[in-house]
Amino acid sequence: MTADPDNPLVLDVLRASWTAYSFDPSTKITEYPHAVGQNTLLISGQQARNNARVLFFGSLDFFSDEFFMSSVQNANGGQK
Repeated sequence: MTADPDNPLVLDVLRASWTAYSFDPSTKITEYPHAVGQNTLLISGQQARNNARVLFFGSLDFFSDEFFMSSVQNANGGQK
């Protein structure tokens, strides 16, 4: 999913890094990828006009114990 700043019903929860891009790894890249940089949303939420809400996850790996228990490095201090 890509970010749409004009749509107030889409909420970005987790954005990709500046160097990220979305493309099929089994094929050769012949054109510019659709989702690049921080415009790519790894986790996003959407609210419908009837107030129904849904979350979209870019991968099932987000639900794994390995991802949940992995350490995170602070960008400012470098501590884990």
